[in-house]
Amino acid sequence: MTETSAMPSPALMVNGAVMDQGGQSPIPVRAVLRFVLGLWDGLVWLLLVALPGVWQSLNLAGFALHFSYVLIGLVILGGVYYAIRAWADGHLLWFSAVLFLLGTWM
Repeated sequence: MTETSAMPSPALMVNGAVMDQGGQSPIPVRAVLRFVLGLWDGLVWLLLVALPGVWQSLNLAGFALHFSYVLIGLVILGGVYYAIRAWADGHLLWFSAVLFLLGTWM
């Protein structure tokens, strides 16, 4: 009879500790941080980019000036969403920083 590997499945590993199959695994801290950062980025876009951009679009000139920033912020927010889905932490931090800079500039 052949022996199986003594190493546990990577799916049962949480922070280097092996979880038993019957118990519930704790929520990973990185997943919670990604959720909080994604929520924060959404609020930054809404409150610092989208709302001021809409409020300052009273005429065609204001619309032409501020609508592009709202779209740029929306594209960056899409990058944040993709980084969360792809588990790309470096990209998530980059997109979050750029969105925050755009929001503070608005």
